[in-house]
Amino acid sequence: MATPGNTNDVPSLEQLQTSLPVEGRRAFRRGFYFKKETGGLCRGYVQANLAGVHAQYADDFVEFCRANEGPLPLLHHSQPGDFSAGPLADDSDVRTDFAAYYVLKYGEYVDIAKDLLPFGDVLNEYAFFYTGCSFSFDKILLDTGIRLAYVDNPDITVSMYTTNIHCHRIGTLQGPVVVSMRPIPRHLVQVAVRATNPLPDVHGAPIHIGCFG
Repeated sequence: MATPGNTNDVPSLEQLQTSLPVEGRRAFRRGFYFKKETGGLCRGYVQANLAGVHAQYADDFVEFCRANEGPLPLLHHSQPGDFSAGPLADDSDVRTDFAAYYVLKYGEYVDIAKDLLPFGDVLNEYAFFYTGCSFSFDKILLDTGIRLAYVDNPDITVSMYTTNIHCHRIGTLQGPVVVSMRPIPRHLVQVAVRATNPLPDVHGAPIHIGCFG
């Protein structure tokens, strides 16, 4: 397991806001910033969500993403045993380069891990899916004058809610759409819509505006 060492050459969280993504990945790989939220980091670059799926279900998960492109815009998926992010990133290792990993067993959350190295060869049976994340348009919203509380405070993340909208089922894969919510002043709502609408690969424009009920 990665253990933080000399901090002299590690960018601070403030520096990571304007750093290249490779610098963030290398800091996480060395064990720094465990469980820190990544909203606002490496601004202007695409962030990705990650899902590791057993090879038995990988083809179904590809179709699940294609059938539900809004919540699951698929940027890349690896073949089992491939731990690079392919064309998305140079010098990458999916086992170490995220700030934290939720571990699920039989569909239930069981742990949060600093890296996936302790799982060893069993990971060769998994394909990894990278889907677009709405943190990718943080800089665009900030540049339009929209304040994002989770960017100001790295100890919190964007608000997320499970909706009553259901994804299209593929095989055994099913579930509700989960959304993020950003409070935006009324006079800037249309500004936010115009800014995010051209970005479907990272969730794009809001699916709802107004009362969150």
